[in-house]
Amino acid sequence: MEISLSEVTAIFTLHVARAARDTNGEGAISLGQVQVVNLADTARHANPARRNKAIDSLREVVHCLSRPPTFVPYRNSGLTRLLQPALAFGVVRLLGTGKDLEEAETQATLRFCREARQVLTVPQAHHIAADSEEGAWGAALAALSSCDEAPDDTDLADDLASEQESSKPALNEGGEKLLSKVKMKKMTVRAVMGVSMMVTFGGIIYLGHVYLCMLVFLLQCFIFSELVGVRKRQAAERRLPLFRSIQWAWFFVASFFTWSASICEFVENSPRFVASWPTARLILEKNMMVSFSLYTMLLMVSVLSLRKGLYKYQITQYTWTVLTICIVVFQTQAVFHLIYAGLFWFVLPSSLVICNDIMAYYCGQVFGKKLIRRRFLELSPNKTWEGFLGSAFFTMVFAFFFSRYLCNFKWMTCAPEEMTFSIHPLSCEPDPMYRPQSIAEIVFEVLPRLRASLGKVPQLQAFGELEICRAQLHALSLAFFASFAAPFGGFLSSAIKRAYGIKDFNNLIPGHGGMMDRFDCQFVMFLCTFVHIRTFCTAPVSVEMILANAARLSLAQKETLIRRLQDQIASAR
Repeated sequence: MEISLSEVTAIFTLHVARAARDTNGEGAISLGQVQVVNLADTARHANPARRNKAIDSLREVVHCLSRPPTFVPYRNSGLTRLLQPALAFGVVRLLGTGKDLEEAETQATLRFCREARQVLTVPQAHHIAADSEEGAWGAALAALSSCDEAPDDTDLADDLASEQESSKPALNEGGEKLLSKVKMKKMTVRAVMGVSMMVTFGGIIYLGHVYLCMLVFLLQCFIFSELVGVRKRQAAERRLPLFRSIQWAWFFVASFFTWSASICEFVENSPRFVASWPTARLILEKNMMVSFSLYTMLLMVSVLSLRKGLYKYQITQYTWTVLTICIVVFQTQAVFHLIYAGLFWFVLPSSLVICNDIMAYYCGQVFGKKLIRRRFLELSPNKTWEGFLGSAFFTMVFAFFFSRYLCNFKWMTCAPEEMTFSIHPLSCEPDPMYRPQSIAEIVFEVLPRLRASLGKVPQLQAFGELEICRAQLHALSLAFFASFAAPFGGFLSSAIKRAYGIKDFNNLIPGHGGMMDRFDCQFVMFLCTFVHIRTFCTAPVSVEMILANAARLSLAQKETLIRRLQDQIASAR
């Protein structure tokens, strides 16, 4: 095996010779060449031991072809999905020699690659003459050339033990500079795009509640597209007209069912919306029947679309669609309630997940595997205990102070009483939850028996005079969930990517991947917040909401309601 490294694209070229026949008798492969392009995009490739492990893993699944070079499309190739987990980093493209194989030939070759356990040639490293910094990668190439046989396991390169890492030669000064540039470029791109996303998010929050709901629905569409695309197989879908349309129809029916029920109760309180969209109001009021009718028709169309010979593929795709809808739609059905309960309950949990994600990255970079060497999670070898626990600490601190900051703005704490597309400030009397109170007052309300005990200890009495908002205590509870439970939504996302051999769900956001890569933890966080405020916080009830419900009563019921209200007012006086 020959490995050549270019300064610009870091091209690994593997020449493999093997005289063996596929066990299924479907073809023999004797000589071939594979070029893996753009392997040096991230700093983690710098470690020579990890790079060495990745090359060894690659030798077990190398795809040998013949004839002139041909382009192998990323993601649409079983070869790419097979090679990527072995490489443990993002393969942008593969360039191999050979003709464009049919599906059956490709599957036969992949079966051969899974069974190949040795390569006849020993790896040899050399420089390309065009490299300007010829000494930059010398130590890394020397480490690569020292590998004579493949490892027993084919796990990711990050699984290599620390003892093996320390036994390999380190990069020289030129190599360190080059790797530093690559790492800095990557972090700069991530930082710029991160700031851009936060500014955009803040701008949409300023526009108002309706626009924020529209943003959430748009994100749902992007994420659904990314998830269903994971299992896309173009060869089969060419024989299934409207198959993707049916999947999207399921998504829109589920979205209508979840959103319409939430929106309906607020439409009644918006005269401007009702006057402008009377048909929309009628549909929303009958949302249950409309949803059931759409579901029935879609079920019939889905069954009629089944084709002989593709039953298994179609059923598995529909099953995956249902799972995707559960992840994307039903977990976010509470978002509308959170937004209209006050932007505080939407902005805070979103910010907690973002803070936890950022601090997990930096704590892992600074302290990773220095205090606890035990692996944190098999699914994500790069995750460390230091990053997990460190991010939890910083998230709790951030939640305590950021929630107090949000309590100062009525735009965040006031619950709107109507749906409107116009941008206007909100004004209301802040709920006691958002007003500062002494710690003693909050504690005595929950545990009144402590009042006598607190007065006997001067230190506790002084501490009890400090003022906080009740919302800060709720924020700490949400921060605990965001630190220890919400990340498992991201781990599930990692499991899906690992199962299908992809690095990111999409490349829509440079340096961050796709929408699912950024919002995988937010789904369960929104659901937790909804359950929390319904359990521990009193839902605000406005006069407009009561009048909207009273308008549906008959004349006799309205008269009864008025008499009972008059009796209550008289007794209160």
